[in-house]
Amino acid sequence: MKEKLETALLKEFPGLFELDIGFCCSDGWYKLIRELSKDLYKIKKNVKDFKAVQVKEKFGGLRFYIEPNFKEAQELIDVAQENSFYICEECGELGSLRIAGWLNTLCDKHAKEYGYEKNKKKTTTKIRTLSGVNKPTQ
Repeated sequence: MKEKLETALLKEFPGLFELDIGFCCSDGWYKLIRELSKDLYKIKKNVKDFKAVQVKEKFGGLRFYIEPNFKEAQELIDVAQENSFYICEECGELGSLRIAGWLNTLCDKHAKEYGYEKNKKKTTTKIRTLSGVNKPTQ
């Protein structure tokens, strides 16, 4: 993630992140990470020593690790991680998981640009909310 975006997250959510190597993902997930951080920051106010220790892309999806780990925070993280498979990690537009040696979640434009084929197993896209309501996005 660009330094400018990383700095914005660190400034907006002081003390939430204690990352050894920064945010290891592309800029497209900035909004997703920011929304998750808003929710987690509310929890941080009530939980001593609560922090995010790693934020990265792995197998085409967002990975967000916290310490200590507990159910309320993990439910929020699970929703964001699931939703990351439908958001282009490069630009933040609607995307899908692509396979070409590596796994990446990309929009059609970036998939074509990087030479990826669309994963045929993904046919519908729904963004999940914590309340369980699915909102179709296409």
